[in-house]
Amino acid sequence: MAVVNDKIIINIEMERQDKGNIIYRTEKYSSSIYTRNIKKGEKYEDSKEVILITILDYKINENEDYITNTMTVLQQNKEIGIQTKIKRYFIELPKIKKEKVDMENELEQWLIYISGREKEMIKMAIEKNKMIREIDEQVYYLQGEEAEARMQELRDKWDYTYMLGMASAREEGEIEGKREGKIDIAKKLLKMKIEKNIIMQATGLSEKELERI
Repeated sequence: MAVVNDKIIINIEMERQDKGNIIYRTEKYSSSIYTRNIKKGEKYEDSKEVILITILDYKINENEDYITNTMTVLQQNKEIGIQTKIKRYFIELPKIKKEKVDMENELEQWLIYISGREKEMIKMAIEKNKMIREIDEQVYYLQGEEAEARMQELRDKWDYTYMLGMASAREEGEIEGKREGKIDIAKKLLKMKIEKNIIMQATGLSEKELERI
């Protein structure tokens, strides 16, 4: 979820399987986002606009357009739309036709990549779009032979963040208050090759004390 210029809330999600309730679910979800973000005393006309984009790996109708925008219309005059603060878009990946894709269009580059179909076109999207290329490298990194090492690296980073948070959140005399506890934390951080000044800040140990560990 992202907020643009403190005026528009954009939420993007993806659904692989048709559970038969996507229209109702997104209606409720987008309404909840809108309601949660109304500030006390704020005029309704000043409230943030909500844009909910749902990428689907199935079709919700037989219309050829792969992007569907929902809107509120008058019952007696359906060509007249009513402006609301909530907009919902559905992007149906199966409707993207190979022969109609514009590979110079950034949106379509992303949709081709996300769909996982048409390997040659995915390769082209990666070549043309720097951000897609960087993400693809990360995906490959996590799926390749070094996957376990990478996951261990992420776990170590989490452990470090956790220990640093515990050390800074507790006052002296609590969890890390005992000298033994500080030394134990420092040993783990040193093994993770964390900079000494950060370890000193986290544990309260001096540089000389670290050198003796």
